[in-house]
Amino acid sequence: KEIKDYEDAIKDFDIAISLASNYAQAYCSRAEVRIKLKDKEGAFNDYKNATKANPFDAVAFFGLANSSLERGDKSAACEAFRKASELGSKDAQSAVKRNCH
Repeated sequence: KEIKDYEDAIKDFDIAISLASNYAQAYCSRAEVRIKLKDKEGAFNDYKNATKANPFDAVAFFGLANSSLERGDKSAACEAFRKASELGSKDAQSAVKRNCH
């Protein structure tokens, strides 16, 4: 049942994004659901699209950074953590200190 609920949520976010492709929060929310479904590549792509939809969204860049770490791309992760930090994310500031030397 839980997986079905996540799959239904994905469909709902697909509809929202089809109606408003610049809605960064919908991409971020869909990415979170994809993570729960173990779809790391889909989550990465959603966070990437969210940063394009709103280049001032710290949450999107923080998600992109974490997804990049999951993919083993520390350089891209640090770039995204730094951007999220510049946009005011305290969590990203800590992540830069932890991961980006």
